[in-house]
Amino acid sequence: GITTPVSSPRAGDLVYYDDYGHVGIYMGGGRAIQCDGDIGQPKPGVEIVNLSNYWGSHVDSYGRLNY
Repeated sequence: GITTPVSSPRAGDLVYYDDYGHVGIYMGGGRAIQCDGDIGQPKPGVEIVNLSNYWGSHVDSYGRLNY
């Protein structure tokens, strides 16, 4: 596989959310960077989110790239 599941994420790990296909990058300190917006709807692109709030309740899992 491309990633290995992890329970304690490190900066650079992928954040998989519970909606199909949404992925962010863990930054450390309980924050992630992700693209904001729905396909076909113009919105600002990149945002940094706090995973202790709304987005944290939607995290499905974390994965570390196998490289």
